[in-house]
Amino acid sequence: MVPLLLPVHTMKLDLYRNHISELKVTDFRNVSNLRALNVSYNYISKVNDGTFQELIHLRELYMNRNRLKHVTGGFLQGLVSLTVLRLDLNEIEDIEQSAFDSLSNLKHVNLASNRLTLMESVKTILQLPNLFELNIENNKITNFVSHSLPNTPLQLQRLSLFSNPLKTFHIANNIFPYLSYLDISNCSYNGSFRWIVEDPSFLGSVDTLNVRLNHLTALKVRNTKITELNNITHVLPSVSMLDFSNNNIERITCSDFSNLTLLENLYLYHNKIYMIRNCTFQNLPNLRVLLLGSNKLLDVGHIFNGDLPNLSVLDLHSNKISQLDARAFSGLPALKILQLYDNQINSISKNTFDGLHNLRELHLNANHLQQNTFTNPGIFKGMPHLELLNLNENVITFDSQNLKAPPFTELKSLQFMFISNQRLGMNNLPCNLLRGLSSLILFHGSHLDIHYVHPETFTYTPELRYLHLSNNVFMTEISPRVFHPVATLSELHITHSLLPSLNFLIDANLSQLRNLQVQDNQIQGINQTIIQSLPNLEYIDLRYNPFICDCSNEWLLHWANQSKLTQVVYFNQYHCSYPSALKREHLEDLNTDSCSQNLEFIYFAGSFSLVIVTLLVSFIYNFMRFQLVYAYYLFLAYLYDSMGQRKQKQHGFLYDAFISYNSQDERWVHRELLPNLETEQGWRLCLHHRDFEPGKPIIDNIVEGIYSSRKTICVVTRDYLGSEWCSREIQVASFRLFDEKKDVLILVFLEDIPAQHLSPYHRMRKLVKNQTYLCWPKPGEDRIIFWQKLRLAISTNKEENPFLLGGE
Repeated sequence: MVPLLLPVHTMKLDLYRNHISELKVTDFRNVSNLRALNVSYNYISKVNDGTFQELIHLRELYMNRNRLKHVTGGFLQGLVSLTVLRLDLNEIEDIEQSAFDSLSNLKHVNLASNRLTLMESVKTILQLPNLFELNIENNKITNFVSHSLPNTPLQLQRLSLFSNPLKTFHIANNIFPYLSYLDISNCSYNGSFRWIVEDPSFLGSVDTLNVRLNHLTALKVRNTKITELNNITHVLPSVSMLDFSNNNIERITCSDFSNLTLLENLYLYHNKIYMIRNCTFQNLPNLRVLLLGSNKLLDVGHIFNGDLPNLSVLDLHSNKISQLDARAFSGLPALKILQLYDNQINSISKNTFDGLHNLRELHLNANHLQQNTFTNPGIFKGMPHLELLNLNENVITFDSQNLKAPPFTELKSLQFMFISNQRLGMNNLPCNLLRGLSSLILFHGSHLDIHYVHPETFTYTPELRYLHLSNNVFMTEISPRVFHPVATLSELHITHSLLPSLNFLIDANLSQLRNLQVQDNQIQGINQTIIQSLPNLEYIDLRYNPFICDCSNEWLLHWANQSKLTQVVYFNQYHCSYPSALKREHLEDLNTDSCSQNLEFIYFAGSFSLVIVTLLVSFIYNFMRFQLVYAYYLFLAYLYDSMGQRKQKQHGFLYDAFISYNSQDERWVHRELLPNLETEQGWRLCLHHRDFEPGKPIIDNIVEGIYSSRKTICVVTRDYLGSEWCSREIQVASFRLFDEKKDVLILVFLEDIPAQHLSPYHRMRKLVKNQTYLCWPKPGEDRIIFWQKLRLAISTNKEENPFLLGGE
């Protein structure tokens, strides 16, 4: 019930969402100053006559979402100042003719979602002198015939009949001289809707007509689903917006819109249009938005070659277009947004987009674009101000790491590029794909099935702020040099990509990075050095990584809980994967007390030990270093040689040569070394990615590979010198050389490397014979001599198994 003893000066009373079931005459007697009353979302089924008679100043009355069935003559008595009345979402079946007699100031009436069946029920409302808007949508009205309404011109400007089961909409006289908005969408009855306007002037002021979701019949024709407009629009000469979407229109002709010179918005999406004539839009000089999506158009042809000087939005998505011809859109100089997604486009002619000098967005996603589509360098000409290009969900692949004719060189203003989710995988991300995109801010390259990013990829995009490379497979670390050209990068996404660690960030120079998304990788922890290299980091997401829950991640745990600059999002969802006893436990629950016990003693002992060790090392270095180095190498050589010789005696040599190289030089190994030694000479080489036994420790694979090969070839570059695993491989090979005193080690230098840059174990090169020191020829030099020397170096001292050397 309504509360008793309400304050006398109350001007706004909100009783929204209570359990009031009845309004009584005494409920509002002492609040005559009330201006707004809200009793919506209650259970009111009865309002006694005279309930509001004291509320002569009330302007807004909200009674929607109740259980009213009847509006009686005394229901609204006394509300002489009322301007807004909401009675929608009730169960109203009838309205007495005298119910609105005293509401001369009423402007907005909402009777939507009730049970009215006849327009006569609202006849008394339509006669109100100041009525501006009437909403009677979602009732049960079957006919709208002007003969049943007042004969005098009405003041109404907005009328919504949406979702009524109309059979007929018939205007026989000029009762709506001021009507500007008419919504008769979703009003078909049993699949048909009869539209009759006897004189075009009767709806001459309408500028917005909505007829969506209707199965319209042609003018004065019953029960025939519309396939053509048949001059329906000729009764609306002043219309600025037409919505014929969600119908069954199959074709449109040159006369359908010929008199709508004021039309600005035309919606024809979700029909069955398969044909549009070249002259269809020739008399629409003010058209700004044209939506033709979800139809059956097979091509664009010359539809848009002229006569639409102000069109800014063209939507052709979800048709059946397979190719775009030259200058297909040349008549749209003002076009800013072009939607062509979800078609079957596999061919784009040169100069297709000529004339689109103002185009800002081009959506070509979800088509059949492929590598051949981009072989023509002129396909993106004519759009100097394009800012967004969407190429997602195509079948684009690239065989080469370097393109002869990069496709985007004309798009100097492009800021946002989407090229994710290529259905067959891109294979390669060419290092010069982005050439010309000097204004690029965002690059979205997820789901491309790429394994490597060339360090020069982003040299053409110095303004890049947002980079998405998620859902690729980076089983090895990304080179820090990839990020050097984009020092202003603000957001980096590399999720679901098998990243082994984030160490590449240390030297990546990403001082402006604010958001880092690296969830669902193989990251086991993160240290202080990585975070210190990202001084402006605000958000980091490391969920779904296999964290090690021991003291090695003590710093991460402390930082995640204490950092005021960086938010480690969803930290409570980080789980342990190791040790097995803590598997599935939360990282934040890790007890780190044991990690910091007796710190003072540990610091003292450590400092003391460090001093002693420093003195001892200095002494040994000055007086005994050569003897100890000799003993150290001799011992290791003995251990590895013993292991290798046992296997050699049991099985003999399995390979002619073990190839030690860095993954960055894999291309040279596959394109140069393998064809010359394996294909031409028939020699068998041991390569880690091909011949290592899965599941076996890497160091065991290295030892077995080197001692199962007659020789070891080290492909030396700067990347090789900085690689931990390459360092171990050359150490094992050096031990074997040191012990066996045989020419088993061959160094091949692919780059000129000064002697001071070689690490100490490379100085053992002095023990190798001169003919085993080879340099890859510079461009223009003869390579035949190099290969002859390499073959000779491998063939020296050939023994044990001549079959491995290509012998018969």
